[in-house]
Amino acid sequence: MDRLVELGSQAACLSEHGNVSSWVQLEKAARAAGLKPMFGLEAYAAPPKTMAKFHQTIIAEDLTGLRNLNALVGRSYAEGFYRWPTIHGDMLRDHSEGLIVTSGCADSHLNCVLAGGKSLGDRRHRVSTFDMANAEKVVRKYKSLLGDGYYLEVQRFPGLDRTRLVNPALAELSRRTGVPLVATADVHYPYGSQNEMQKILHAAHRGGTVESAEAGWEYDILLTYPTSDFEVYRRSARLVSRQERSLGRHSASEEIAPPRRNAPQE
Repeated sequence: MDRLVELGSQAACLSEHGNVSSWVQLEKAARAAGLKPMFGLEAYAAPPKTMAKFHQTIIAEDLTGLRNLNALVGRSYAEGFYRWPTIHGDMLRDHSEGLIVTSGCADSHLNCVLAGGKSLGDRRHRVSTFDMANAEKVVRKYKSLLGDGYYLEVQRFPGLDRTRLVNPALAELSRRTGVPLVATADVHYPYGSQNEMQKILHAAHRGGTVESAEAGWEYDILLTYPTSDFEVYRRSARLVSRQERSLGRHSASEEIAPPRRNAPQE
């Protein structure tokens, strides 16, 4: 929160993988720092019994969205759990009202349609006309479901080949479909120097060594806040404004579901 205040941010949003356990802590810390909390989720999305998961960024725009996001997490455990809590099928369709949904990071469904990966084959080094046609169908499907609550997410990582490949394709998809772009930074830590700590955390989580973690992750790509990209701030401010109109100061602690006593196992 201190770093966000230092950068002049208006709001703080956390989107954890597969759960919302940070919501209450986020709310308390953000309000103490004078920031508006925004409640999000980076969902795992995949067909049933599929090991590889796409990543889907979802943010609550209003009170209905807050409840729908909480419902999605509950169903991802109760109905979709396979290795991790997973949304699939009609879950998003059943709980789409009041949500802001972006196309997601480099491991999202849309980006895998464009450039391969996950359950859609090997990663590719070019985006073909065929890939673009399939991706446009995906975008129009999301747009028909979410309306102006859907955004195409681009990320500024000049050293990451995958984002350099898909960003121009996403810009073209935006022109074709009218779905706006939103720029994100995929922030994992407040300062660039803290990527060393992420290596240690990854190694501990995966039961390996720092050396093995380094072999499986591009740690030279710093996942921290931008400091000079006006477009990131302008688009982010638009999302903050959308939520501010309707969610107000409603408390996440009033909506979050009690923990399940017996979490389903893989």
